[in-house]
Amino acid sequence: FLGQSEAPHTRSRFNLKRAIMDFGPTGFPFEKFIAAVMTENGYSTQTDVIMKGRCVSHEVDVIALKDNEQTVVECKFHNRPGIRTGIKTALYVFARYLDLTEYQAKDFGPKNIKTIWLVTNTKCTSEAIAYANCREFSIISWGYPEKGNLQNLIEDKKLYPITCLESLSHHHKQILMSQNVILCKNLLDNPKMVDWLQLSGKDRENLTNELKAL
Repeated sequence: FLGQSEAPHTRSRFNLKRAIMDFGPTGFPFEKFIAAVMTENGYSTQTDVIMKGRCVSHEVDVIALKDNEQTVVECKFHNRPGIRTGIKTALYVFARYLDLTEYQAKDFGPKNIKTIWLVTNTKCTSEAIAYANCREFSIISWGYPEKGNLQNLIEDKKLYPITCLESLSHHHKQILMSQNVILCKNLLDNPKMVDWLQLSGKDRENLTNELKAL
């Protein structure tokens, strides 16, 4: 357990799950966050893409391209703890994948959709995981799989969301997210972005120190 004397950057790491839930009531910032994490892992990404399926068009959360192969990413965001992503979501995700790939099979679209991922910031039910394993698509959630889960993807390359920063107010974080600044490393790599916040000298120093520590 962390005592009151712990440095803010230490608490930030332990508050990662809460920080992701702090993206807000909608899933949009979470989609941007997942796209940013995938970009840092060598993918080129797009968010909110309309793609044609055999039966209907679909608004896809994230399209990730690597080695000329597309991954369709469905993001399921929860802003309250204790909610699990269940079988209905897994069924929906695979049905979307089938509709998109059947459109490709008719020679209407480029044949480079290779897989679909369900990415969620909470846990999945055992039923959803069993279905995904049977249908051979990937689930990335809180603690699953054992390697390559959401925490691993974030912590391995220190891709912490700006919502984990204790030196910024909620208002300042909203300003940054409105400008598509999602990762702490974005601020560290581009100090001019901090200018948007109009921080005092001391507050800016505190922010810089926390960013460097993370």
